Amino acid sequence: MASRFMDMEFAGYEPGELLMPDPEVGVGGSTGTCTRYLALYWAAMYNFGRVDVKMLQGREFLASRHWYDLNGKKVEYQKDPKTGEWMSVDFLYDHSTVEGQTGGWPQTYPNEVPGSSIFVPADKTYYWNLYKPSMWEGPWDKATFRQ
Repeated sequence: MASRFMDMEFAGYEPGELLMPDPEVGVGGSTGTCTRYLALYWAAMYNFGRVDVKMLQGREFLASRHWYDLNGKKVEYQKDPKTGEWMSVDFLYDHSTVEGQTGGWPQTYPNEVPGSSIFVPADKTYYWNLYKPSMWEGPWDKATFRQ
């Protein structure tokens, strides 16, 4: 089944050049699930062996606002089908990027907290914040669990 994204224009690519997942049959069955999964998958593949907590908190992982296609090509801007203007993909589709635009600024759902967390099994440390990773100022809170 062809993806509904195949006919859309993405900045830096010819129409049909990207192999975008079909949200109906792809990973998880929704646009956001597919694009968030692929963003984290390709970030891990491209940074294999170099990933640390600081990188996880940064723009390639939890603070990412881009997509990757099935072949690992990065997608940041798409032509809005309604207006024809180029827009960042995180503004076009709610919750389609790892750090999405809804749920925190402006807050869309009552009592929704757009925070992030990371658990590092090697040293049993849990890191968290209560806002979007890209907008969080200062170090993340952390707790270390001991046996």
